[in-house]
Amino acid sequence: MPWHIAQNVGDCKGFAVVKDDSGEIVGCHASRPAALDQLAALYASEQSTRASSFTPTKEMRDEAARGLAWRREHGRGGTSVGIARARDLVNGKDLPLDTVKRMRSFFARHEVDKQGEGFSPGEPGYPSNGRIAWALWGGDPGYRWSLAIVKEADEENNRSKPLEIQPEIGRLVLAETRRVNGREVEYRTVTMGQFIIEDEEYEEDEEDDVEDDAMPMRFRGYAAVFNMPSEPLPFVESIAPGAFKRSLASGREVRMFLNHNTDQVLGSTRSGTLVLKEDERGLWVENDLPPTSVGRDLSILMQRGDVHSMSFGFSIPRGGDSWSEDGQSRELREVILHEVSVVTGFPAYPATTGASVRNVDDEPSTDQEPEAITERVGKSVDLARRYLTLAAKR
Repeated sequence: MPWHIAQNVGDCKGFAVVKDDSGEIVGCHASRPAALDQLAALYASEQSTRASSFTPTKEMRDEAARGLAWRREHGRGGTSVGIARARDLVNGKDLPLDTVKRMRSFFARHEVDKQGEGFSPGEPGYPSNGRIAWALWGGDPGYRWSLAIVKEADEENNRSKPLEIQPEIGRLVLAETRRVNGREVEYRTVTMGQFIIEDEEYEEDEEDDVEDDAMPMRFRGYAAVFNMPSEPLPFVESIAPGAFKRSLASGREVRMFLNHNTDQVLGSTRSGTLVLKEDERGLWVENDLPPTSVGRDLSILMQRGDVHSMSFGFSIPRGGDSWSEDGQSRELREVILHEVSVVTGFPAYPATTGASVRNVDDEPSTDQEPEAITERVGKSVDLARRYLTLAAKR
C-alpha cells in the first residue's frame, strides 16, 4: 500500500499520513478523521478513475476484519452481501468502480444507523447490528474512500454533465429577504428546465426495503443560472459567472433543505451527500436524497412533475454586487452561499422553467420535450406576473 496512518511519529505529534516505501510523512493532523480524509484523497488521486479496479486501504481491511470477528462472536449484524464484501476487503481484493459506487450508496443509506443505540463504544448493546454491518463494508475509512473515488469518477467521466438549457425561456421574477442569526439573507428561487431523480445500482441488501431500493433517490439540477435578466423585482437582477466560486472554495458547510425548513434536511456538503459546483451555466446541485419519509415523498413528487423548483439563500460580501446609476438593475458578482432548498410552492426565479423528472435510464423525447417545456413556461410566467401585479396593489 502506498500510504498508512501512524500516531506520534517523527515531528508529528498527532496522526501522520506516511508513505509505506520511504517512511516519508506527507501529512500531519490533529485528529484521525482528518488523516483519513487525506488518505482517501491520496488513494483517489493515485489511482486513475478510469482504472478497472481500486485497492482497499489498510484501515478498510482492519474494519472489515473487525466486522467479521463481531459477526462470528455475536451471530448477527450485516447480510450475506456484507460478509462477502468484508472478505473481499480483508483479502485486499481490487474492487471495480461499480462496486465502489455500491459501497458509497450503502454508506449513504445506512449513515442514519450511527444515531442508533449501540453504535458507539460504551453504549448498551455495542456493537449494534448497524455497527457490525458498517464495519463489514469498511467502516468510516471505506465511506471516505468510496466518496473520494466516486466524486473523482463523476468529474473525470463527465457523468454530471449539465443538461441542455434553453436560455430564452423563463426569467427571475421574485425576491425575498429574511433575517437569519442577525444577518440579512436573500433568497432566489429558480424553476428549472430539468431535474433528474436517478436510480442507483444497489446490491441486494436484506436489511433494506425492496421498494426503497427501487425508488430513484439521486437528485440533480440547477439552483441558479447565470446571465438571466429578471422580471422587475422591482429592479432587474442577474447573476454573473463566478459568483459562487469563492464561497464554494471556502469549504463552509452548505445544507440542502425542503422549503428552507431546517427540520427537513436533505443533504450536506460536510457529509458528502450534497455536491455543489459552479459550471458555465450556473450553480449545479447533486444530492443523495435520504431514505426518510421526506426524501421518499420528494422523490415521488418530482417523478410526478409536481415539484420542479429550487432556491438558494445567500448574503452579499462588501463589493459583491453592482448597481446601475439609476438603481434599476443589479448584478450579483459574488455571494456567500448559505443553503439550497427544493421548494414546493410558487417559484421566485423561473430561469429555465419546465422541469421534468425521470429515471436515469429513461431517454427524453427530443421531438416533444421543447414544446412541452414552452407550454409550461408560459403558464409559470403568467402566474408569476399575476402574483407581482397583486403584490403591487397591496
